[in-house]
Amino acid sequence: KIHDLEEQLTHEAEHIISCSRSMSRDMEAIFHIPSRKISIIPNGVETAVFTPNCYPLSREDLVLPHEKIIFFIGRLVPEKGIQVLIEAMPLVIERYPDVKLVISGSGPMQDELIRQSGKLGSKVMFTGFIEDTLRNFILEQADICVFPSLYEPFGIVALEAMQSGTPIVVSDTGGLAEIIDHGVNGYKALPGHTQSLAWHIIDLLLNEHKALSMAVKAKEKAATEYNWKSIAAATHKVYDAVIRLHPNLVRE
Repeated sequence: KIHDLEEQLTHEAEHIISCSRSMSRDMEAIFHIPSRKISIIPNGVETAVFTPNCYPLSREDLVLPHEKIIFFIGRLVPEKGIQVLIEAMPLVIERYPDVKLVISGSGPMQDELIRQSGKLGSKVMFTGFIEDTLRNFILEQADICVFPSLYEPFGIVALEAMQSGTPIVVSDTGGLAEIIDHGVNGYKALPGHTQSLAWHIIDLLLNEHKALSMAVKAKEKAATEYNWKSIAAATHKVYDAVIRLHPNLVRE
C-alpha cells in the first residue's frame, strides 16, 4: 500500500525533492521517474546546545574511567545493522580491550540484540529510547559514533554525530555514503562486513590524532553544507522554478 501511494505521488507531483542521490536513483529505477523531475536537497540538522549542567548523567554512569565509548543511536531494526556492530565487537575488544558499546534506541530487534550481545557482558549497554538532552550528552562523551546501516536513505543521526565533534564510522551505503568523505571526515566500512567495520573502529581507537582531525573536518562540513539556511534557500529556488513553469498552480 505504501509503495503504491509513493508511486502515485511521484507521478502526480510537478517536481520531487529527494534527500540524497541514492534516494533519487531509487525513484528513477523503481518508479521510472525522469531525473529532470528530481532535485536533491539534503536533510539538515539543528545546532545542538551542549549545556553540561543540564545533563542527568555523568560519564561515570556509562563507562569505567579507563574505557572509551562506542555509540550507536537509532531504531533497533535489521536495516540499521546493529547486529553487525555487535558481531564486530569481539574483534574490536581483542585489539582494544578498554572500550564499551552504548546502544540507544528502541525497536522490534531489541530482545534479539540483547541476546546476541550477552556473551560480551558489561562491554555492551542498552539505554532504550533517550531524549535529545541525553542524546547530546552521550554524543559529546562518545569517542566514536558508529552507524553500520545496511540500507539508509539519508542518515540524519550521522549529521548529529558530526556536529557534536565525535569521530564517525558509517556503512558505505545510501545517503550515509554521500555524507562522509572516506578517510577525510570519517570512515566508510563495507556494508554488512564485520571485519571491515571492526578495522575502521580499531584504527580510530588506536590513532587519536587521526580521529580528532576527522572529527574537526566532519563538524565543519555539517555546519557549512547541512545548515537550515542553505537548505531553505535551495528549497525556495526549487519552488520558484516550478511556479514559473506552472503559474496556474499559484492561487490567490
